[in-house]
Amino acid sequence: MKQTNKYLYVIPFSIMLFEIFAPYSIKYNQITNIFILCTLLLSIFINLNTIYYKQIHVSSILYPLYILMIIYYLIGKNNIYYIAQINSRNDVYPSNTIIDICNDLILNYCNDMNTIVDFGSGTCHTLSKLNVKNKIGIEYDQQIYQNGLKNIRNNNYKIKNINCDINDYEFNHNCIIYMYEPLWNNNNIKVYHKLFSKLSQTNFHYKIIYINGTKSKQLNETFFKKYKFKIIKKQFIGSIIYNKYIYLFEKM
Repeated sequence: MKQTNKYLYVIPFSIMLFEIFAPYSIKYNQITNIFILCTLLLSIFINLNTIYYKQIHVSSILYPLYILMIIYYLIGKNNIYYIAQINSRNDVYPSNTIIDICNDLILNYCNDMNTIVDFGSGTCHTLSKLNVKNKIGIEYDQQIYQNGLKNIRNNNYKIKNINCDINDYEFNHNCIIYMYEPLWNNNNIKVYHKLFSKLSQTNFHYKIIYINGTKSKQLNETFFKKYKFKIIKKQFIGSIIYNKYIYLFEKM
């Protein structure tokens, strides 16, 4: 029995390492829920079994790791690993948990706005779930834009979808701007600077919901402050490895 216990430790420990270090596109999907739950149950079984047979010397090193893993599961269930889901078209989009957080921000802090512009709207899946009357999607990629149009037609969404560069769009109205790190390549930081320079010089009122990426963190609070946007709300949705937040900014 003692030998069996040693091998059983490998399973939950391996899954825990997967949870911490797995790539963003692989880690955050529905299968993760099963992995985490199995890890939790298996670790409890092993630890109880170990205590019963008084093999404390075998588990003394792994006990702290299992405790951290259990905390990771209990805390992360609502905040950490529901960050993205992957559908059959390989589109990565925010989960319902993040969408719910965004809708809470809209309800509590943006009820004076009736228009939202999704910068990097993709297939318009996220935009369709945001509770704002007028919805505008801006997508630069032609193929993804066409997929968005198809999605809008198939689901009868009331969304105005536009294929253009974000800096070609005229922000000549008050609105919420939704940004889930639309420019993943760090070389595109100039696009952000050009956009916010333009926004800061208008007389219109903007509020920005910004979710930073896990691989590239191009924008920070200092960047927004430079262009006259103050932080209204900041919520952590990351993990031990991924420093991820949802921000709400308002033009000063």
